[in-house]
Amino acid sequence: MRSILLLISALLLPATALAYTADFSCTGISDDTVTVQSAITAAGSGILSFPVGKCNFSSTLTLPAGQRWRGQGKNITTLFWIGGSSTDLVATTSLGTYGGIEDMTIDAGTSASGLTLIHIKDAAFGTYRNLLLNGNNGSGNICLYLQAGVSGSGSNYNAALNSFYDIRGNECQTGFQFNGTSTSFATDNNFYNIDVEGPTSAAGTCLNAINWADTNNFY
Repeated sequence: MRSILLLISALLLPATALAYTADFSCTGISDDTVTVQSAITAAGSGILSFPVGKCNFSSTLTLPAGQRWRGQGKNITTLFWIGGSSTDLVATTSLGTYGGIEDMTIDAGTSASGLTLIHIKDAAFGTYRNLLLNGNNGSGNICLYLQAGVSGSGSNYNAALNSFYDIRGNECQTGFQFNGTSTSFATDNNFYNIDVEGPTSAAGTCLNAINWADTNNFY
């Protein structure tokens, strides 16, 4: 009888999420940019699993078309910026489709300004899930920027039909920014359970639609 009760109790317990096996490791102390970039290159258009802990990086990491980055969870896997100001931390390739990032923190570091934590450029059909984007009160920092018409004109260069789930933007001067051109639009992107908190040291903007950004849906 006791065995039966134990079995029933085990079945009723919530399932514990299993960590993915990481495809590489980071020191979390020195600059890990070369290690991370080598892993991105090797993964091609597949899934790249990031390790537990902190990966320091000092130059823009580019998300290739079709590649998905999978961490172990927010504040469990952290991409931590140790580079300079006025650049992208993570950027998609132009015309990059079906990429994605999930289950990690992207952190702007302690002193840089003018940073864009995730820059989606002319990219479509991406999926971004369970992310914490820490701007750390840096002046001019943008948590997420969807931009169309960066490298060309016409509908092929739309930033469109991307999906975002459970994204928290924290201490960025601009939370989410949208921008397009008269021929390329930041449009038809879908956002689910989005939370944006501005900087504590200055005025901030949660959503900034600059030009040609319409039919973006928030649920």
